[in-house]
Amino acid sequence: MAIFCTYCGRVLKEGEVCQCRQNSQPDNGQANFGQQYQQPYGQNMGQQYQQPYGQNMGQQYQQPYGQNMGQQYQQPYGQNMGQQYRQPYGQNMEQQLPMRWYKFVIYVQMILGALSLLALSMTMFTGSHYDSKEKANLIYALYPKISEIDKIYGVILVGMAILAIIIRQGLANYQRKVLNWYYAFPIAQVIFAVGYEFEIYKHSIYADWEWNDCFEDIASEVFSKYIGITIIIIVMVVLSKIYFDKRKHLFVN
Repeated sequence: MAIFCTYCGRVLKEGEVCQCRQNSQPDNGQANFGQQYQQPYGQNMGQQYQQPYGQNMGQQYQQPYGQNMGQQYQQPYGQNMGQQYRQPYGQNMEQQLPMRWYKFVIYVQMILGALSLLALSMTMFTGSHYDSKEKANLIYALYPKISEIDKIYGVILVGMAILAIIIRQGLANYQRKVLNWYYAFPIAQVIFAVGYEFEIYKHSIYADWEWNDCFEDIASEVFSKYIGITIIIIVMVVLSKIYFDKRKHLFVN
């Protein structure tokens, strides 16, 4: 098989080295042709791809971990762009505990509670909780103080309804201070209801009695009526506190 010189094209014998490069000086175009591909490693055109690791054009992709363009994706856990999705437990909305009871409280319980308190207050103002207007007028005629007590309790109920909406808004906005209000709210309702019952008994059935003589009888009547609901409310408050204590980190306002 014939062997040709790669520079002058002359046919060479086996093992012969052409002397054309030593005998003649090529023109500038020929001298420079291919020079950039024949120079020592790392020079001229291919230099940017042949330089030591981490230099020139490819440097931003070849630098040590966490530097240059790819740095924001290569930095240690929890930094830069992906930081909000990598933060410790409880600091991202996707990492919260189940919030079904919380949603029930703000969308159902507190709203219905406020409406029921307003409805009950209306019965206090009109006397309709005595079954009929005639019966209410008769009771108010026999015990005038009861009409005043009903009106005062009606105002308290309106205030409680407003407070229920305030608590609801506070919980919806993750305000930590309203958590204690939420726990105290049902207890306050029971206290006001018991106080109302005491006053009604005191100024009706036991109107002619001395307070010291009738207190035990009134207390037994009232507490027997409210003991069941009081226990239920205490249990609900304890469970609610356990529930919200586990999610207290969400209430940052």
